[in-house]
Amino acid sequence: TRHSVWVFDRASGALLARHRVFPTEVASLAWTPDGAALVVGLNGREGLRLLRVADGALLHAETGTEGATLRLAVHPDGRVAGLSFVVGPDGPLYGSVLRTYALRGTGLVPV
Repeated sequence: TRHSVWVFDRASGALLARHRVFPTEVASLAWTPDGAALVVGLNGREGLRLLRVADGALLHAETGTEGATLRLAVHPDGRVAGLSFVVGPDGPLYGSVLRTYALRGTGLVPV
Protein backbone atom coordinates (compact mmCIF):
# COMPACT_ATOMS: atom_id res chain seq x y z
CA THR A 1 0.00 0.00 0.00
CA ARG A 2 1.16 3.54 -0.57
CA HIS A 3 0.67 4.65 3.03
CA SER A 4 3.17 2.25 4.59
CA VAL A 5 6.92 1.91 5.07
CA TRP A 6 8.79 -0.93 3.41
CA VAL A 7 12.26 -1.92 4.67
CA PHE A 8 14.63 -3.70 2.28
CA ASP A 9 17.98 -5.39 2.77
CA ARG A 10 20.50 -3.09 1.13
CA ALA A 11 22.77 -5.86 -0.17
CA SER A 12 20.22 -8.33 -1.53
CA GLY A 13 17.23 -6.07 -2.15
CA ALA A 14 15.01 -8.53 -0.24
CA LEU A 15 11.94 -7.12 1.51
CA LEU A 16 12.56 -7.38 5.27
CA ALA A 17 9.39 -5.77 6.60
CA ARG A 18 6.35 -3.73 5.68
CA HIS A 19 5.20 -1.54 8.55
CA ARG A 20 1.84 -0.02 9.38
CA VAL A 21 -0.72 1.72 7.31
CA PHE A 22 -0.66 5.46 7.91
CA PRO A 23 -3.59 7.89 7.58
CA THR A 24 -1.80 9.81 4.82
CA GLU A 25 1.26 9.65 2.56
CA VAL A 26 4.75 9.25 3.99
CA ALA A 27 6.69 12.45 3.24
CA SER A 28 10.07 11.79 4.90
CA LEU A 29 12.07 9.15 6.78
CA ALA A 30 15.08 9.14 9.11
CA TRP A 31 16.82 6.31 10.98
CA THR A 32 17.68 6.63 14.67
CA PRO A 33 21.43 6.43 15.41
CA ASP A 34 21.24 2.79 16.54
CA GLY A 35 19.12 1.74 13.53
CA ALA A 36 16.48 0.26 15.83
CA ALA A 37 13.78 2.81 15.03
CA LEU A 38 12.58 4.89 12.14
CA VAL A 39 11.13 8.39 12.32
CA VAL A 40 8.34 8.83 9.76
CA GLY A 41 7.17 12.29 8.66
CA LEU A 42 3.65 12.43 7.26
CA ASN A 43 1.72 14.72 4.94
CA GLY A 44 -1.03 17.06 6.10
CA ARG A 45 -1.35 17.73 9.82
CA GLU A 46 -0.54 14.11 10.71
CA GLY A 47 2.91 14.99 12.11
CA LEU A 48 5.38 12.20 12.68
CA ARG A 49 5.62 8.69 14.02
CA LEU A 50 8.40 6.67 15.64
CA LEU A 51 8.43 2.98 14.67
CA ARG A 52 10.48 0.12 16.08
CA VAL A 53 12.03 -1.48 13.00
CA ALA A 54 12.10 -5.06 14.33
CA ASP A 55 8.33 -5.43 14.58
CA GLY A 56 6.81 -2.16 13.31
CA ALA A 57 5.43 -1.24 16.73
CA LEU A 58 4.31 2.37 17.04
CA LEU A 59 6.47 3.91 19.77
CA HIS A 60 5.31 7.51 19.50
CA ALA A 61 2.83 9.63 17.53
CA GLU A 62 3.00 13.41 17.22
CA THR A 63 -0.01 14.92 15.45
CA GLY A 64 -1.43 18.36 14.83
CA THR A 65 1.61 19.87 13.17
CA GLU A 66 1.13 22.98 11.07
CA GLY A 67 1.75 21.15 7.81
CA ALA A 68 3.45 18.20 6.16
CA THR A 69 6.70 17.04 7.83
CA LEU A 70 8.78 17.10 4.66
CA ARG A 71 12.27 17.05 6.17
CA LEU A 72 13.67 15.01 9.05
CA ALA A 73 17.13 14.77 10.51
CA VAL A 74 18.42 12.70 13.43
CA HIS A 75 21.65 13.70 15.16
CA PRO A 76 23.94 10.95 16.52
CA ASP A 77 23.09 12.07 20.08
CA GLY A 78 19.39 11.37 19.46
CA ARG A 79 18.07 14.84 18.76
CA VAL A 80 15.44 14.89 16.01
CA ALA A 81 14.48 17.88 13.88
CA GLY A 82 11.35 17.95 11.76
CA LEU A 83 10.59 20.75 9.30
CA SER A 84 6.96 21.32 8.36
CA PHE A 85 5.92 23.47 5.44
CA VAL A 86 2.60 25.28 5.65
CA VAL A 87 0.62 25.71 2.45
CA GLY A 88 -2.22 28.20 2.19
CA PRO A 89 -5.71 27.35 0.95
CA ASP A 90 -4.85 28.60 -2.55
CA GLY A 91 -1.65 26.58 -2.74
CA PRO A 92 1.42 28.78 -2.20
CA LEU A 93 3.84 28.19 0.63
CA TYR A 94 3.39 30.76 3.37
CA GLY A 95 5.59 29.52 6.14
CA SER A 96 7.63 26.79 7.73
CA VAL A 97 7.96 25.49 11.27
CA LEU A 98 10.97 23.71 12.75
CA ARG A 99 10.20 21.33 15.61
CA THR A 100 12.87 19.59 17.66
CA TYR A 101 12.61 16.48 19.78
CA ALA A 102 14.84 14.25 21.87
CA LEU A 103 14.74 10.45 21.74
CA ARG A 104 13.94 9.30 25.27
CA GLY A 105 13.43 5.59 25.85
CA THR A 106 10.79 4.58 23.34
CA GLY A 107 9.45 8.03 22.59
CA LEU A 108 10.07 11.53 21.33
CA VAL A 109 10.03 14.47 23.73
CA PRO A 110 9.64 18.02 22.39
CA VAL A 111 12.59 20.25 23.30
